[in-house]
Amino acid sequence: MEKKSRSDQNCELQRDSRCPEEPAEGLREQLDAVAFEREQATQRAVADANNEIIQLRATITALRDELEKAGFDREATVQQAIAAQTDENFQLKATISALRETLEQEKYDNEVKRQQLLLAHHDESKQLQQTIAALRDQLEGKL
Repeated sequence: MEKKSRSDQNCELQRDSRCPEEPAEGLREQLDAVAFEREQATQRAVADANNEIIQLRATITALRDELEKAGFDREATVQQAIAAQTDENFQLKATISALRETLEQEKYDNEVKRQQLLLAHHDESKQLQQTIAALRDQLEGKL
């Protein structure tokens, strides 16, 4: 039988943590526990990072959709403004055309009235001259 050192004998008897074999097992267990905790922490960090990536992608998609919708809304607003302006321009052109026609008709009517007044004035002058000539003849005949 081998002769064991006194410390080895004490370890066997007491199963003390200072025994050379037991501290290695305890350290191994501690290393395994630390490694397990690190692995869990790493997995949690990866899961958290993946969740954050998913959330960021969802945020990007939502912002992209909102930006696209804002572009469509802005385009619709511009189109409505253009349509309103086009309609207003059409109405203004129609009003201008109607006023132009009214003005031309009034010019024509005024020219007709002027010609009628000139003719009436000419006729009246002629009648007055005839009356004057007749009165003159009467006067001369009495004299």
